[in-house]
Amino acid sequence: MPFGEMMITLDDVQCLTGLNITGHIVRCGGRDDEAGLDIICRMLGVSRIDASTGVSKKCGNVVKLNWLLSKFVETMSTDDEAIALHRAISFLLYTLGCIIFTNKTGERVSTNYLKLLEHPDEFGSYAWGTAALAFFYRQLGLTSRANVKQIFGYLTLLEAWIYEHFPTIIHPQPNVDYRDGQPLVLRWAQQTHASGSERSVKTYRELLDCIKTRRCCVGSTLNLLG
Repeated sequence: MPFGEMMITLDDVQCLTGLNITGHIVRCGGRDDEAGLDIICRMLGVSRIDASTGVSKKCGNVVKLNWLLSKFVETMSTDDEAIALHRAISFLLYTLGCIIFTNKTGERVSTNYLKLLEHPDEFGSYAWGTAALAFFYRQLGLTSRANVKQIFGYLTLLEAWIYEHFPTIIHPQPNVDYRDGQPLVLRWAQQTHASGSERSVKTYRELLDCIKTRRCCVGSTLNLLG
């Protein structure tokens, strides 16, 4: 793999996850607390008192993921259309908050995304893949700071990208149920434990750390990475 291609691209996002990379821009404006409560009540079908318990006051206008989970976890096939819609929106917001746009808390999601879910039939028309990659690169920028010890964002995308492009680093377990045409992320089964030795990890880190220019150690590093 050429040095310039050692990055996640939009094509990777689409092939690996199946998320759209073209379509409407994912743009979310800010909301004050009262406006946030209003849209939560209207779109999730909850009372204002219930909505107040779900909103995290410490971080502004955000909703607790555990609270959202409770709104759709008991979905029944007998639910009427209105209830089913409210629970579907809760599920979509939960997915955005705990998978695609995860933040440093890992416990909350912005209510700003609810504006994009007002018309569920248009949900698939947004360029979620482009937004996910932009958000992830933003998180990589933050993670590179000396005082930051964790990484956030769409980590499933990063994991699948490593499986696809660096098969010699880790040998993922193939998913026997995978079918052609499905997103490539489904080609592998979930890892239950880390693979590789501490010595190999140290070696990778040392080689990557010595890259100062495109000509310095690039060849040996890329040969090792596969």
